Amino acid sequence: MDKLKRLQYSTEDINKAVNAVQSGMPFKAASKLYNVPRSTLQDKVKGRTLLDKKCGPGTILTREEENLLVEWLFRIAAYGFPATKTQLLDSVQLLLKELDRPNNFADGRPGRKWYELF
Repeated sequence: MDKLKRLQYSTEDINKAVNAVQSGMPFKAASKLYNVPRSTLQDKVKGRTLLDKKCGPGTILTREEENLLVEWLFRIAAYGFPATKTQLLDSVQLLLKELDRPNNFADGRPGRKWYELF
């Protein structure tokens, strides 16, 4: 049995579809034209979900912080000292502690799933 395909659409597609509906285009037509699920489009237009909000929990680190972390990993690897998984997770834990940022990690330390998705 084939797995269901998830539609791939961008924030720009959603914005165009919302604008089209607000200009008078039916939900079904805008959904097909911009490849955005009709229910998602209805939720955005009717204000049930925020226009720029994505599904799922928010990220703990900002994109900028993740990019700095990646640069650090490449830099130390270039010097011949690649970071281990434990070192990376410890570094993230220390960073979050220094930033005094709340997080939902067990003991304030990212786990296996965060590491794999990073």
